[in-house]
Amino acid sequence: MKKLFSRHSILAAVAALALCGCRSYVDVNGRSCAMLNEREVRELVVLARETMAKNSPKHATAAEVDEIRRTEPEINIRYYGNCLGEAVISWDLKTRK
Repeated sequence: MKKLFSRHSILAAVAALALCGCRSYVDVNGRSCAMLNEREVRELVVLARETMAKNSPKHATAAEVDEIRRTEPEINIRYYGNCLGEAVISWDLKTRK
């Protein structure tokens, strides 16, 4: 009997399905576009925290940077395409937003 699929092609298909299954999609101008997954959003938050800590004298006090590190932000993402768009990451601090 002839083999239809090799073991490698089956493993590749399972891996592809696993990756695709983790993605959520959003409608952008009538087409379905992939959203960032949880890991990618967490990476954005880490980058925002690092930026605030690095530029803290200009943007935030040391106490505010500590609060930013401890608290979770509000995240709003507007998508333009597959995992493409603009993200606004903000913290509601006691002193300001």
